[in-house]
Amino acid sequence: MLQIGQRQVGDHKQPFIIAEIGSNWTKIEDCLASIQTAAAVGADAVKFQLFNFKSLYGIEPAKAPSWYNKESELPVDWLNKLKSAADNARIELMISAFGVDLLQAADRFVNCHKIASSETSHKDLLIAAAATAKPVFMSCGGCTPADINLALGALGGVTTILNYCVSSYPAPDSDLFTIDLLRQYSPMVGFSDHSLDYRYLPRAACFHHKAVAIEKHLTCIRATTPDSPHSLKPHQFKVMVDLLRGRLTTGIIPAESEEDMILRHKRRMVAAKEIAAKESFANGSNTLAARSVLPTSDQVSPYAAEALNGNMAKKGYKPGDCISTLELNR
Repeated sequence: MLQIGQRQVGDHKQPFIIAEIGSNWTKIEDCLASIQTAAAVGADAVKFQLFNFKSLYGIEPAKAPSWYNKESELPVDWLNKLKSAADNARIELMISAFGVDLLQAADRFVNCHKIASSETSHKDLLIAAAATAKPVFMSCGGCTPADINLALGALGGVTTILNYCVSSYPAPDSDLFTIDLLRQYSPMVGFSDHSLDYRYLPRAACFHHKAVAIEKHLTCIRATTPDSPHSLKPHQFKVMVDLLRGRLTTGIIPAESEEDMILRHKRRMVAAKEIAAKESFANGSNTLAARSVLPTSDQVSPYAAEALNGNMAKKGYKPGDCISTLELNR
């Protein structure tokens, strides 16, 4: 087992859960609120990215192209406030730094370092991370075995958790058996998941493939950001955490994504023709089981058609209207 702050990493039955905030902020207040939310939904760590144009592209900011958004750069001088907020919320602060100087600036605020998939070829950054002697989480998106070996060589034996990752946003597919293959490079392997799934993939990664860490994007703001399309909302993140912690189990219940089918497509009793108020319902004559033209949760199941028969309509209905459940009360 590996100790990171007040948390232990290494048990796939109690995985280390990282809430990646990424670009999901517009001001420092968003970052501070995200820390509180990440803690409230049960994450073990909250992670931010630290980069600037020069650290990414190697040239001066004055030469940045028009598409580059400087507002997405997290200021280094925010780190002290983020650390204080994380400590107060009793959640681990993590930083993905994209430059040697930025990693060194972040080092005093973190108990471990995160290396993004794009930085596995950044030899100087890996050497700098190793020099801190702190554990490293390293994502392996887009990596070959040779890439992994080179990166681990640069890290020089520092304790490393490799994260299986598909570096597309959102990730269209994942092969969790890769987690098993990565274990030949490190005894501890996690899953940095860029998919929108929060029920199956994280649990399968941990319970079937023994991933010891799960990283997922979390958004706590309404603004559209580069990371928002592949980020979970707080209630979704909490469901994932509760499933991973065993506080919630699988049930035979409708999925959140099935709302349209339930509100429109599932058969219910509708008016087959115009029905006047006080007219009696007659299944097969003026009512039938069909889809709803407009979405509604107020619907009479076809299994209740006999109970509806003979009742006098309490209001008028147009063809295609759903019959209200109030009509079942004689």
